[in-house]
Order: sequence, then C-alpha cells, then structure tokens
Amino acid sequence: MTELARRYGPEAINLLVEKMRHGEDDRVQVMAAKILLDRGYGTVAPQTEMPLTLESVVELSRDELMQIANSGRGGDGDTEA
Repeated sequence: MTELARRYGPEAINLLVEKMRHGEDDRVQVMAAKILLDRGYGTVAPQTEMPLTLESVVELSRDELMQIANSGRGGDGDTEA
C-alpha cells in the first residue's frame, strides 16, 4: 500500500502546488502552502514556557542549566573540550 501511495506522490505534490498558486479561495491556497511547508520542513514543535524561580533553578542540574542557556543559539550544551 505504501509503495502504491508513493507512486502518486509527485502528482499529489503538483496538485498542492497548483492549489497553492491558483486555489479557489485564500483558505485553499493557505492550506496547500501549509501542507507543502510541513512536508518539506516539518512541523514546528509548540513552544512551552517554563517559569523559572530561584527555587526551581537551584534544583536543576548543570546539564539542564546548560541546555537552557544554549537553547535558541544552536548549542548542544557541551562547553567542555
């Protein structure tokens, strides 16, 4: 079944591109664009904010603190050579 579905992949992508460019209304165009972006780049993980208090920070390990410090900067938290 997967192989059969994959045979129609290029045709399905072409249809999505067509709908994105020339869809009946804006909602169709936006949905087609979203589907293409999600398939091409993946969906964005929801961001969750964790309120930090002095008590919660004291309980975190060094590794957890480094992860927080490096989040958003592309770092992996490993600062040792």
